[in-house]
Amino acid sequence: MADRTPEVQKAVVAALKANAGVTALVGSRVYDRPPQDVTYPYLRIGDALVAPFDGDELRGSEIVMPIHCWVAGPRPVEARLLAKAVVAALHWSSLSLDAGAAVFVRWSSTRDQPDPDDVRRQAIVDLEILTDG
Repeated sequence: MADRTPEVQKAVVAALKANAGVTALVGSRVYDRPPQDVTYPYLRIGDALVAPFDGDELRGSEIVMPIHCWVAGPRPVEARLLAKAVVAALHWSSLSLDAGAAVFVRWSSTRDQPDPDDVRRQAIVDLEILTDG
């Protein structure tokens, strides 16, 4: 069983950039490391948690991948709207990987998190992704 996180992240970024609801809000601003002079709003792929998954007919990995939805300003509603677009783009979706497939993509939670400077805000969408192989 291999860690498929790099492939999954590539597929998640591609799916977000191909989704009209997401691009209407952030354009192509989906990053793993945003530039220093980043334009808001944007999405950042967070650090994934990976664990083995062994089922009756499937052996693979379970990946929990956070998507950080950053907006300018302290009001949470814009961050929540962006999080809603991310969930709509990825919940129960199928992702094509370089070798194999993401068998299961599920939205597991969303949480709001204000920034200490009260100048920006984020919502964090956690995805659970099962892969084969």
